[in-house]
Amino acid sequence: MTTAEEAGIKYQYYCGKGGTDAGAAHLKNGGVPSTTIGVCARYIHSHQTLYAMDDFLEAQAFLQALVKKLDRSTVDLIKNY
Repeated sequence: MTTAEEAGIKYQYYCGKGGTDAGAAHLKNGGVPSTTIGVCARYIHSHQTLYAMDDFLEAQAFLQALVKKLDRSTVDLIKNY
């Protein structure tokens, strides 16, 4: 959230109770740090998903900002969490 705020990126925080592959992956081999960066959409399990392009672009900007902030110490922190 700090990365998004520093970059002026709009976001909504939501802590769900599962529903993605990360729900099982975070339990394997002693635990795997995981998260989901999702874009709200309708009809996601069909051939024609609808979402707001602005939401997609904000998610894209967030991922770019997040990757730019990664350095060796941050990666090690995530790996050793």
